[in-house]
Amino acid sequence: NHHTKAIQILLQNKWLILVNAKFEPQQFLLPEGNWQPLLGELKITSIANTQAVTLNNIEVCVVQRI
Repeated sequence: NHHTKAIQILLQNKWLILVNAKFEPQQFLLPEGNWQPLLGELKITSIANTQAVTLNNIEVCVVQRI
């Protein structure tokens, strides 16, 4: 299967579920706002005034808008 295997799901404009089902890192650009990881440590970077997260292979995380 050669299709993209990553998705981000926004719930109630407050929580964002990020899923990387690939065997390689995936970068996600987050919607406008300030985001923080719900659990654990996750490095949120800034790219051209947009927050971004890179997930390693086969990884899921949840971030919340603050």
